[in-house]
Amino acid sequence: MITCSALAFSVGGRSILSDLELTIPDGECIVVMGPSGAGKTTLLRLLAGLAVPSAGTIRVNGDVASTAGSVQIAPSRRDIGFVFQSGALWPHMTVAQNLLYGLADLPRAEAQQRMRDALDVCRVPELAMRFPQQLSGGEQRRVALARALAPHPRHLLMDEPLTSLDADLRSELLQLVCRTVQAHDTALVYVTHDEAEARTLGGRQMRLEHGHLLPNGRA
Repeated sequence: MITCSALAFSVGGRSILSDLELTIPDGECIVVMGPSGAGKTTLLRLLAGLAVPSAGTIRVNGDVASTAGSVQIAPSRRDIGFVFQSGALWPHMTVAQNLLYGLADLPRAEAQQRMRDALDVCRVPELAMRFPQQLSGGEQRRVALARALAPHPRHLLMDEPLTSLDADLRSELLQLVCRTVQAHDTALVYVTHDEAEARTLGGRQMRLEHGHLLPNGRA
């Protein structure tokens, strides 16, 4: 479970998030929508430990992970997978190396098996020895998802991961996300602008506006 209490974030004197409250129980799907610049990506970065709150507290599995001005639990120790909008694959690593990088704490044989299983689930096992620049946009998205899933995270954060893909591929990958998180009882926080994606995912629908999360998309 992730819990945010009185969470705030500002930059250059501009408030992005203010007094935000959010609880993400294990296994729950939360879809976050809202206008550009509302702070959706900032919220995910705070949850992951990639940004530092200006105020408030984030707890991960009951432990204080971030407080005002500091991060107590490093991103790699939060049991969180993050799929960025860009994919954010390491360009100097093969697909296999990208996945194995996040599995370094596991015994070698187990890490290799996790890597193969994740690529199989995302239907790209043949790409293991390729570099990111050798992949199509859709293949990069699949690999980015596989990398996030390979460690079997308790929480999965996805920042508009299917933007700019064609409709058929977007639908296929969205169904893959749904099946995978349900199979592993993974909590999902999914940021999107797409109403159809939100309807497919279901779960708790929220809207981020003026620094606050509003339930059911209502102001």
